[in-house]
Amino acid sequence: MATVLVRVTHSDDLLSQMPIDVIKRCMQNLPNVKNVEGIKDYMKFTYKLYPKTLEKLHFGEKLTVESTKRLMLSDLLKDLDKGEYRHALIKKKYYKEAFSSMTYEEMAYVLTRLRPDYFLSEMPVDVIRRCVENLPTVKNVEGFNSINKFDFKNYPLTMRIYMLDKTKEETVENTKELMLSETFTHSEYYEAVCERKHFKEAFASMTYEEMLEVLKKVGEIDEFLSQMSKSVIKRCVENVPKVKGAENLVVATFDNFYYPKTLKKLYGDSTMKFI
Repeated sequence: MATVLVRVTHSDDLLSQMPIDVIKRCMQNLPNVKNVEGIKDYMKFTYKLYPKTLEKLHFGEKLTVESTKRLMLSDLLKDLDKGEYRHALIKKKYYKEAFSSMTYEEMAYVLTRLRPDYFLSEMPVDVIRRCVENLPTVKNVEGFNSINKFDFKNYPLTMRIYMLDKTKEETVENTKELMLSETFTHSEYYEAVCERKHFKEAFASMTYEEMLEVLKKVGEIDEFLSQMSKSVIKRCVENVPKVKGAENLVVATFDNFYYPKTLKKLYGDSTMKFI
């Protein structure tokens, strides 16, 4: 048996096709075999070397949702690094369903084993929502405290999906929350925001500090602000420059160089006023 395993190209493929009793015999006895050249490397029955064989032995011929879940949480995978662990999981047919069926503590454990943002962003939206809203309360999962803050810094891919889903209903409040979030990149912010039905009302409802934050995000600041009503423009022009920290920001310099359309709308054609 040892000689055959050494000679075949894919020893895991071969051994995993054997009956369970043969697999057990091999694992129990082959590590004791001596004097077969090259056998030492093949007798480490780890998941890295024999994934199919060990899955069959411990979880049956075909993985179900439940057995996939047990595999994801088992010590069989404890020696895999983050990349190896993720690769082992995503090859399984039911890994998303298995993750979805876990307790929050179990989910937290899985996220500590891989690069959490990439993995979680591949899940269905309802699973992402549950994780973002519930996992921060999980305690006593080793290593989870360092990754339990669900924000755009730590989970940019996941939080983008979460925020778009959370604010998908076209309301003023949802639009305001979306505009103030980090969902969009600088280059896509203007078009994405202006597609929202209530973006003007949302901007009008903001504090001056929030207005400044939006202007810092918008690439086309003049195009954006010139779409607002005169009263909103007037409030913005007169008060945003007074916000703490605004004095050195270009977006708070309301002159004809940066805001020609906006000031034309506010003062008319006859005035080239610098504020």
